Order: sequence, then structure tokens, then C-alpha cells
Amino acid sequence: MKKTFALLCLLVLFFSQAFAQRAKTNLMTNQRLHEVLKADVKILEHEPGLWRVQYQDLVLMIITDSSHNRMRIISPIVEVEKLSPEMYPDILEAQFDRALDVKYAIFRDVVWSVFIHPLGELSPHQVRDAMTQVYNAAYNFGGSYTSTDLIYGGSEDPE
Repeated sequence: MKKTFALLCLLVLFFSQAFAQRAKTNLMTNQRLHEVLKADVKILEHEPGLWRVQYQDLVLMIITDSSHNRMRIISPIVEVEKLSPEMYPDILEAQFDRALDVKYAIFRDVVWSVFIHPLGELSPHQVRDAMTQVYNAAYNFGGSYTSTDLIYGGSEDPE
């Protein structure tokens, strides 16, 4: 029994180290992110850790901080002074059930569509999905406020 347990522990240790090593080699980096962006969107400007890209008819900015393992995709929507007071509850409700992985944020008197995520853990699919959600949240601002077709109940009639 002790030999079986020891063998099992060695196998778990071996596979966990192999998985950890594999995960390290698959981390998203600025270079990998650049390759994903190059394949999917028109890059308007680029410098290390910063891209301005054309996504459909919208300009998105992708900002990374690899030393802190952070990444964000953002797009400006509207100046805060142009919001009506009635819009604020709609925006907050959308944060709960319709904006999903994207959030609305205010920075320097502008409303932004924002996706924030650890850089290293991103997959190429998540980058593409995030750009789509940032685009949709900006495009649907003032209307449905949705970032995808998926809506989590909440704002209307909870059952």
C-alpha cells in the first residue's frame, strides 16, 4: 500500500511539473499578442505594449503591462457630459447582466468600453472574443448595452 501511494505521489508530481512547464510555454506575450492582432485586425499604430487597431468600423486600443501580467482592450464611446441622467441606471444594470466580460468605465470624462485580463493567461480565442465584446458594448451603448447575444436575466423580471 505504501509503495502504491508513493508511486501515485511521484506520478502526480511528474504530471503537475510537466503541466506547469507546458503552461509556461503557452503564455501570452506581447509578441504572441502582436501575431494574433496582425492576423485579425489592421494595426494602425504599434509600440511595445500598445496597439491601436481598426476593428470593423471602430478603433480599439490594446495596452499591456507584462511586468504586472495585465492587459486591457479599450475603446472610447462618448463624453460624459453627453450622458443623460436616465442612462446611468441602464449602464449599471448592463454591468450586471449584459456587458459580460466587458465593462463600462469613465476615465478623463469619457465613457469607455473596457476588457481587462491577465496577459499571460489569455488565449488567442479570448483576445478575439474580447475585441468583439468591446466593439459590441461600444456599438450597443445607449441601446441594448450588450456585448454578446448572451444575457444573464437580472435586469427585467427575475423568476
